[in-house]
Amino acid sequence: MTAHNDPPRKNGAGENGAGENGAGENGAGENGAGGHVDEAETSLAAARAVEDATQDLCRATVDRPMLTPSEVDVVLAHLAAAAAALPQACAQLSEILDDAKTDQVLQTDAMADTDDPTLAVDTARMHLDEARDAAVALHRLLNAAHAQTAHVISHASL
Repeated sequence: MTAHNDPPRKNGAGENGAGENGAGENGAGENGAGGHVDEAETSLAAARAVEDATQDLCRATVDRPMLTPSEVDVVLAHLAAAAAALPQACAQLSEILDDAKTDQVLQTDAMADTDDPTLAVDTARMHLDEARDAAVALHRLLNAAHAQTAHVISHASL
């Protein structure tokens, strides 16, 4: 269970005018039937999977299981690879938010820090730019740890 409130999945007609076959006001487009809805659901599912996998790793390592340095190295390699994709994800999400300012009618809810949706989007984009920079640093650090553990050989336990 996550602490995030994902928007409900749309079955049938949504804001983009798509019916059950997914053909919206622009037709099926490049993505075929359900293009926007399919892409949105895929994006949400991928984000949930990253969150779940990270939490699973934390739970699996909380009691300091007996892992060899080479097994830790494999975990670090996977974490570094995941972190390497984060800057691109941040940049793409920022671009999507920027496009939303001109492509969609936006408003903020009563709990927002501002009643100006453009300011909220621009602030979110600023945070995503900072997150992108932090993700680059995270990738470098995880990759450096991986580079070191790749050369550690484990012998029988003491």
